[in-house]
Amino acid sequence: MATRAKRQHLSAQSYLRRFANGNDQVTVYDKRTGAEYTTSIANVEVEANFYTVPGPDGAPTDVIEKFIASEIEGRAVDAFDRLVADRFPPTPEDRRTIAEFMALQMVRGRAFRNMHDESAERAAAKEIKPRIELTPEENERLQRTAGAAFLQMATAQPFRMGTMLEMAEKTLPYLLDAAWVLVRTAHAPTSDLPVIPWEEKTKTAGFFIGLSVATEINFAVSPERVLVLNRRKPPLIANVVADAPEGWRKQFPGLVMQTAQRYVYRRPGTELGGGS
Repeated sequence: MATRAKRQHLSAQSYLRRFANGNDQVTVYDKRTGAEYTTSIANVEVEANFYTVPGPDGAPTDVIEKFIASEIEGRAVDAFDRLVADRFPPTPEDRRTIAEFMALQMVRGRAFRNMHDESAERAAAKEIKPRIELTPEENERLQRTAGAAFLQMATAQPFRMGTMLEMAEKTLPYLLDAAWVLVRTAHAPTSDLPVIPWEEKTKTAGFFIGLSVATEINFAVSPERVLVLNRRKPPLIANVVADAPEGWRKQFPGLVMQTAQRYVYRRPGTELGGGS
């Protein structure tokens, strides 16, 4: 019997390795507790059976985990290597590969899972319109059993995984249609929510900002390169490699911190403010 990967990473180790030192370690800052420590990327964002789904025989399988590793993460490694080497703009194939990685990263973690389950709980709690052919007792029983059945279905792993992949696909057009700019910077951090929507009107960044209203979408490819997807119409600039202005370079770690659900990652020996 093949060994299953019960420890499943919510962020690709191949991505986090770009922010690690030579020992595959990153410095982690915990927003909730203020704790800071350095650990192996193998220990970062790991949950048991987070993507596990039952197979045809009901036994747990790693089909989703393997799909993510081979079709999304694996293909993105070379595309990111080319970005770091300033081979920009990316080819149409690389552009889609990078966008697919970003889209999945927005929905594959704990933040989207929590949002999905909370939405299911609210839907299950909604009152069902009483049916006139039923007695009050029967209507009460219908409300109770229907809500419980819906919640069980909506929070089951197959439904969760289907929703995750569907939402990643729906996110793609917002990324692909933007004007892409690659920014040279230094000591950029990343987080458990590395894709950062930013709205110019409110000057805020965060997971909760819909891509349809986001002015920019920022994504640190490495500590030295940040991909900026500009959704202004018309865009200010596009398809260029640009040096980060000093103010932007100092501001970016704050956007990472603001967007992170809990954990911020950076290369050991560097500061969150962008210094070394």
